[in-house]
Amino acid sequence: MRQTSRRAFTLIELLVVIAIIALLIAILLPALGSARETSKTIKCASQLRQQGIGLSTYVLDDGGYFPAGHFQISDSTRFYYVWPGLIRSNFSDDHNTEVFNCPSTIEDYHWKFTLDTTSSHVWTQPQEQTQTERFGFLPGEMPTRGRQFFTYGYNEFGVQSYFEIGAAPILGLGAHADDPTVPDYLDNVNSQNLWGISENRIFQPADMYAIMDVEPDGVTDFSCSPRKTSSQDDLDDLPSRRHADGSVALFIDGHAKRISYDDLTKREDQARAKWNNDHRPHEEWWEPPFEG
Repeated sequence: MRQTSRRAFTLIELLVVIAIIALLIAILLPALGSARETSKTIKCASQLRQQGIGLSTYVLDDGGYFPAGHFQISDSTRFYYVWPGLIRSNFSDDHNTEVFNCPSTIEDYHWKFTLDTTSSHVWTQPQEQTQTERFGFLPGEMPTRGRQFFTYGYNEFGVQSYFEIGAAPILGLGAHADDPTVPDYLDNVNSQNLWGISENRIFQPADMYAIMDVEPDGVTDFSCSPRKTSSQDDLDDLPSRRHADGSVALFIDGHAKRISYDDLTKREDQARAKWNNDHRPHEEWWEPPFEG
């Protein structure tokens, strides 16, 4: 019986095939990586829109006022961020922390429901547990606190800094929550800065930032600001660059989109006006320019 001979691939042919496959991989991998990042940006925008629904519901239920950003223990440097709990309290699933975690960040930075098992008495006031629940946290839950990693920041101050908000009406959405356990609290703090501002003070809801991506560093991640403290851009609450050198921002009217880092932070009237509730740039509160 005659056998049919089969021709094997030569070494050159194999090398050509391998080179073609390697070239195709080199072409396709960046596209696949870009598609992955685009999907994360889309998911991030979706999550921010869900936060926007919770924020709008809070304003509606609270007589037209936005939530405060944080609560500071009297006669203490300890502070807790209350806006995530107050927004989450309007979700059908009050354990849902996932929408507060940007998908482009590592899991170590994510907010997860955690019981306070430290026995450290988080709140120093007499009704410490009811304080926790007052700000939307569940019974026994560890509240979100300063010096904790987080992936989204709330526009508390507008273009002002934390140290300037007592000198004038706040330009952001809301800074301090009041402390009903301290009788003279209103005498010591500008009452215009307690809890959040009225929605009537928002001049351009479709053009004012509410919440956006921030770069987690475990210092004051829960706030966002356009201000810089040095030429190295090391202010704790600057927007992030993780979405194609930009941040996904939620606006007051509920829409969300990616905006470049430069557009969020540049020292120009039109850019800075979007941070303030009266839609004015307020150059008198801008940080000094830095060289380098």
